[in-house]
Amino acid sequence: MSIQEVIADYENLGCRLANMGRAKIPSGYAIMLNPDESHFFWISDDYIEGPIHWNKWEVLRMVRARSEASDD
Repeated sequence: MSIQEVIADYENLGCRLANMGRAKIPSGYAIMLNPDESHFFWISDDYIEGPIHWNKWEVLRMVRARSEASDD
């Protein structure tokens, strides 16, 4: 499954893709904002969903750490 398809499924549930500016998101991941726009979370192209956090930069840190760990 592509990350774009996963993003579309989450958007259909009321979430939206977070604006991360020029920050580079690891391939196969996206950072989403929940439907009530109170918290961010990450998703991956295999439908794994990360923990929620109020700070999108902390979520980006989690994604990068997970991506680097999976590269090992």
